Amino acid sequence: MSAPFSVSFDPVRLDNRLSPMARIFYAEVCGNVTINHGAIVNDSYYAKLFDVSERQVRTWRKELIEYGYTLEKIDTNIGMKCIFPTKTVEEKILAMQGLKKPKVLNIAYRTPEGKILRNASEAKVHYEAKINASYISEENKSKLFLFINTFLECIYDDTYFNKIYANQKVTKEFFQFVLNCLTIDEIYSKALFIFSKEKNNDIRQLDYYIITVIVNAYKDEFNSKIAHKNKQIKRKEMKKL
Repeated sequence: MSAPFSVSFDPVRLDNRLSPMARIFYAEVCGNVTINHGAIVNDSYYAKLFDVSERQVRTWRKELIEYGYTLEKIDTNIGMKCIFPTKTVEEKILAMQGLKKPKVLNIAYRTPEGKILRNASEAKVHYEAKINASYISEENKSKLFLFINTFLECIYDDTYFNKIYANQKVTKEFFQFVLNCLTIDEIYSKALFIFSKEKNNDIRQLDYYIITVIVNAYKDEFNSKIAHKNKQIKRKEMKKL
């Protein structure tokens, strides 16, 4: 619990206009903020966390909005309503969490059709076209859009690189490998797994959760490929000797 409370800085902690629990709620919300999106509005999750009613959670949310500490809006990255710290405090929260502003990384890959995609925007257009062409319900299309958009945001943000997910260190090379493997069927199965009704309410940080699911799906195949590549390099070196 140390991380969320470390971002509850003095102006909120000492603002007597706020109820004590609204201040604690704010700290928890800030702990769920990521570089890609705010904290997803999930009254049932916070109600269970603090052992209160959902109505009480809505009251805390209104307090924070009224006194200018948060705003709520639909996050276009994930298509869900999120809580955002206001601009006056956002940078301080991100700094306390050790998060950096995203960088655009030139990860280029060739699709099975032979098209080369060099950035997140091109990749989104490519996958959205495939999703729109698929014969699935509009509800499931929305899940696919949310999944692929969030995943592509992670790929082009180096703050997600070289961290451990599902006991696997994730590198730029791993993301590149996944992009080369990812098909609409894979996206569909992973998205439905993540956004099933049983699991969706428990997800606190969607971006981290999506990467973990992806890592579990591809890490063995990726490690096998790397091991095979290393063997080939050693063989070439031995032949030179």
